[in-house]
Amino acid sequence: MIKFGTDGFRGKIAHNFTFENIYKIAKAHAVYLKEKYKDPKIAVSYDSRFLSEEVANFVANIFQREGIETIFSPMSPTPSLSVYVAYNENVKGGAVITASHNPYIYNGYKIKDEFGRASQDDINKKIETIANSISSLSYSEFIKNFEGKEVNFVDFHIQILSKFLQKDLFKERKLKIIHDPLFGATQGVLKKLLENSTFEIFEIHSYKDPYFGYLSPEPIKEENLKALKYKVKTLNAEVGIAHDGDGDRIGVVDNEGNFITSQVMYALILEHILRTRKPSGKYIIKTVSTGFLADKVAQEFNLKVIEVKVGFKNICKKIDEVGKENVIYAGEESGGCSYIPYLMERDGLLLAGLLLERIILEEKPLSTVVKEFLKKYSPSHYKRVDLPVKDKHKMLLENMRRNPPEKFAHKKVKKVILEDGLKLIFSDDSWLLLRPSGTEPLFRVYVESFSKEDVLKILEEVKKIFS
Repeated sequence: MIKFGTDGFRGKIAHNFTFENIYKIAKAHAVYLKEKYKDPKIAVSYDSRFLSEEVANFVANIFQREGIETIFSPMSPTPSLSVYVAYNENVKGGAVITASHNPYIYNGYKIKDEFGRASQDDINKKIETIANSISSLSYSEFIKNFEGKEVNFVDFHIQILSKFLQKDLFKERKLKIIHDPLFGATQGVLKKLLENSTFEIFEIHSYKDPYFGYLSPEPIKEENLKALKYKVKTLNAEVGIAHDGDGDRIGVVDNEGNFITSQVMYALILEHILRTRKPSGKYIIKTVSTGFLADKVAQEFNLKVIEVKVGFKNICKKIDEVGKENVIYAGEESGGCSYIPYLMERDGLLLAGLLLERIILEEKPLSTVVKEFLKKYSPSHYKRVDLPVKDKHKMLLENMRRNPPEKFAHKKVKKVILEDGLKLIFSDDSWLLLRPSGTEPLFRVYVESFSKEDVLKILEEVKKIFS
């Protein structure tokens, strides 16, 4: 049985990520496009994972065989494909072979809609239903290199993105930047964006490794950025920037080698956009896993914050409801955000560019920028812990959702949010979120508070209950 998660289909290689299942998904995707559009075109690309290139060629051949004009790109970040789809009117969707930030044993199939964004649940459900109705047929004829139209999506992406960045600033100062693509699809891409700048860019982990150096290509986990932190400090760099496996998320290390949490990054970039772009919209959208700093920045600029379930597709659904012209910025705790007038999808390259703008404009070390930002708005200490999923965990969570506690870890609960799992907001505005992952067999625990000690205290209480 083929089952889609938060962001398309993912599975373990040779277990449920198989050529047979991908054949069914691609065929179903083609059927859906032909039913909805007259003469649709589709874009196809892939990341650096094991078998991604071969599977992408396989998928492109299936679309071509189904009579859909297919535009194929060599390895590229997912946002590169998203931008290509969004800015080419006749291209009605995209397929990316990637498992994003998941460990090396996974691969997947991301579906992009005609706006280049994560496809909505209704689309996914239709494709999933069609895929599960397709009989196992001979598909060996499709396992060959694609011979159709090829376009470099990265070049197109950089051309469009450059119009939304103040690239003249990149010639005003010499910055030393360490880029860690974590063996993923952004290898060489940040360097290409920053060509003709006065920056020095050093890359680490910039080659294909099917094991991802035995790490998950997940840049919002500090433990995955040890090499980046070390390199920033030893080379006296101004900033370290990491991207996940398919480049739609960012992780950041400051000039002192300190990891900047995704909660801080979301709000730091938001404030920069509001200061420098002066956009006309009135809404900021965040997922339930994103914390109080975003609200404080929005309040400073008299903007409204809308909170939705985890998953960028849920952000896109809300954008459709309130109108794209009314939304300035949207994103998730997972390090994926976007400036909506540019693209209704996450883009780690956009975030890197905006961060570099802020560093240059403020003429201060990034560590100082962050300290001043937190002094202005609020201290923020944050931790996400992933626990193995057990049936008893699901039952415990369901019981807590039915009967939310009035106190937790000696803190009084002020507000309960049941939008996605269970979120407890305490009387001092610190908070806890418990939810099962939609992309991995994990139970996610999120905590943000005003001191490290408080975060650890709340996490200890969670571990006691969910041990």
